[in-house]
Amino acid sequence: MKHLKLEELKVGNYVLHNFYRIKLDGALFAQYIQNELKKKFYPIDLTTDFLDKTSFIKYGNNYEFWRNSAFSVELIKGNWEILYMSELMSKRIKYIHELQNFYYEVAGEMLWVSQHSI
Repeated sequence: MKHLKLEELKVGNYVLHNFYRIKLDGALFAQYIQNELKKKFYPIDLTTDFLDKTSFIKYGNNYEFWRNSAFSVELIKGNWEILYMSELMSKRIKYIHELQNFYYEVAGEMLWVSQHSI
């Protein structure tokens, strides 16, 4: 698995570091920028388990579809698709940090995630 590049990361992203799932904080991010860490950060696959611990609510029992006020996330043929305002903007995603970053770029705030989720 390829490690994440600096431009893919934001403080608050959930990532793998040294085989642990962590929420990237400012201090660790600063160390990464300054190349002080021996271990890299890696992406975490987006799962239904993770979505259940966010502000998204699951709809329907026969398909994978979650929604909150302006966004929806759907699993289509094995690929996650995030939509804003019913397809005004959409993006295919695979990892948790991609969902978090898209949400932040469009909504201007971090996606709410339960503190006990990772």
